[in-house]
Amino acid sequence: MESVDVMWTSLTATGQMPGAPDGEARTAERVLYEDEYTEIGIWEVTPGSFDAVHGAYVEHMHFIAGDALVTGADGSVYQARPGRTLTVPAGWRGRWEVRTTVRKTYVMVREVGSEQ
Repeated sequence: MESVDVMWTSLTATGQMPGAPDGEARTAERVLYEDEYTEIGIWEVTPGSFDAVHGAYVEHMHFIAGDALVTGADGSVYQARPGRTLTVPAGWRGRWEVRTTVRKTYVMVREVGSEQ
């Protein structure tokens, strides 16, 4: 069992989102739990724009800080801000426009037999 303060726990820098302009959309994370099918953690991204492509996993996100506009490839628009949640299906594609640094908790559930 692990308990952390989601707002203040330190994260490990993980680089820049692919396709983001230089210096934008820098990410950090902390994986809290992982097994063959599930990953739970904390993720953060600095301001910037980038395209996102999910693999063979469903992701549930709970936003705790920041402000972003998330637009799905189907045209659906979602305002990410503290207290809101978003669940996206396996194979989801979209674009993030991060206005202020976003921090979220996430749960990813991989499809059986997927290699993520």
